[in-house]
Order: sequence, then C-alpha cells, then structure tokens
Amino acid sequence: MKNALLVLLSLVLFLGCAAPKPVVDPNAKPSWTLNPPMDGKIYGVGSSPIHVKGLNHQRALAISMAIDEIARQNGVVVNNTLERITMVNGAQASTASRDYSVQSVNGQTVKAHIVEMWQDPYSSRIYVLMVQQ
Repeated sequence: MKNALLVLLSLVLFLGCAAPKPVVDPNAKPSWTLNPPMDGKIYGVGSSPIHVKGLNHQRALAISMAIDEIARQNGVVVNNTLERITMVNGAQASTASRDYSVQSVNGQTVKAHIVEMWQDPYSSRIYVLMVQQ
C-alpha cells in the first residue's frame, strides 16, 4: 500500500511540474513581414493581394515590390505606377490592374534572391522577403 501511494504521489508531482508546451499558431504572420532582419544586409519585403491573372502574377508582383524596396535603399530612383480599371456591366463588374516599375540606375544592377515567401491563409496575400546579393 505504501509503494502504491508513493508511486501515485510521485506521478502527481511529476505531472504537476511538467511545463505545458507552447502553442504555435501555424497561420501566424511571420515577423519579417513587418520587420525585416537587421543584420547588416539589405532586405526588401514585398506583398501582393490576389491578382486577377492568377498566382504567378501575384507572386511576380510581390517579388517586384521587394526588389523595388531594395533598390530604394541603395539610392536608386524607383517610380511605380498602378493602373486599375473597373468595368461595370449591369450586375457584373470586372477589375484589371497593371503595375509598372521603372528603376533609374546609374550603371548599377539590383540583384537579390528570395529568402522566404509566405501566403496569408485568410487574405491570400503573398509576402516575399528578399536580400541583396
């Protein structure tokens, strides 16, 4: 009886002292989407909402925005123009958009690669983190 009571008491103490595992939300927005790393390298974050031409165009727009951010940090003049056209025909509406990015570089080439990419499961917005090579 003493042995059973000792085992039960040890089990209660062991379970009571066990630390709960932290719950990590797999859908949580990565911190780099708002705060890129600060380790001496030049980073750019780009994002894009759902694109009318599909996922490939959405991804390309996010990458373009990240490269534009890296170019700006290098002192390159970047001019972006977003043209959005909405046509309404009765109860139906369609939207098309065009994004233009022009970099004026004095003999410089902006080279970067993707570090991370994340798609928000709620809004489907794509975020891209790029670093200058």
